[in-house]
Amino acid sequence: MTHREIVEAAVRGERPPRIPVAVWRHFPGDDQRADKLAQAHIAFYRAFDVDLLKITPASGYYGDDWGLRAGYKANREGVRTYSDRPIKKPTDWERLRRLDVRAYTGERPRPFAWLPRRSARRCTCWRRCSAR
Repeated sequence: MTHREIVEAAVRGERPPRIPVAVWRHFPGDDQRADKLAQAHIAFYRAFDVDLLKITPASGYYGDDWGLRAGYKANREGVRTYSDRPIKKPTDWERLRRLDVRAYTGERPRPFAWLPRRSARRCTCWRRCSAR
């Protein structure tokens, strides 16, 4: 079976020939440029032959569009150093603008599109995302 078939069989509740495996890590330094991060992930995937590849961008990436400012300074944990945060007091949450993810993809996001519908419907996250 391929990696995908192993994962899909497990999601369907079947018994694949082995338990699907996923391991991941961050790539400090490489995560400052998309091309370097992609190369690091591909090399990791090929070296460890895992069933799922979890993409691990730089910590804090999710806040960039709201004004989070961070940079990388070499450290053992690989975390970014934050110089400015959009949330400094509780009332700042009310001022965050709603982001339109379609601006990046051109379509409505479908985070669970790869799951068979029968299996996906049992997932609480899928039900919440699909209701939007």
